[in-house]
Amino acid sequence: MMAGRTFGAKLAGGFGLAVAFTLLIGAASVAALTVVVDAKDRVIARATEGLTGAEQLNTIAESRISDYRGFLLNGTPEYLNLANAGRTRFLNQVSRLKGTMTDPAELNLLAAVSAAEAQHAEVLDRVIERRGQLTTLADIGQLRAEDLGPARERMETAIGRTAIPGWEPGSTSAGKRVTARPPATSARLRTASLVRWRMSGSNPPSRRQ
Repeated sequence: MMAGRTFGAKLAGGFGLAVAFTLLIGAASVAALTVVVDAKDRVIARATEGLTGAEQLNTIAESRISDYRGFLLNGTPEYLNLANAGRTRFLNQVSRLKGTMTDPAELNLLAAVSAAEAQHAEVLDRVIERRGQLTTLADIGQLRAEDLGPARERMETAIGRTAIPGWEPGSTSAGKRVTARPPATSARLRTASLVRWRMSGSNPPSRRQ
């Protein structure tokens, strides 16, 4: 009788130990999964923030380009004030992006944006100064703005690379010619989907042609 109870106690104890190990393993698995999911979410959030920030840089730059073109054509101070305010917004956005980035490659790309923007601003200031000396603009050649277009394109290319590293104006994609401007927002969102796929290990997202 005593031997039966001893065997039963051992059996119950072994079963309880097995259940305890199972619960421990399950808890460890849940904790590990939580850590992985949190890390994935942080990576996706950072990638999305970077893509959004690059798109904002592009939007601000395009708005500023439109404003200073208005000043060069019309000579009215309102356009010049808008262009100057646009540059302030651009530099503030660069500073905000710099505060969110830790990867050296990303910081280098952002530094290239700052350098290209500074070169563009230097060329633009000379053209704006010449425009201010003219009462009327009879010919665009009066501005001697031959360097402005290439400086603008270098700035736009640098901005495009912050969204898609390695992107070059005039490169081909799916047999189609890419324009000199940075890719559209859909391309950036496609890149964010690719980041999400790589972190999740699922099938790659489909790409619309």
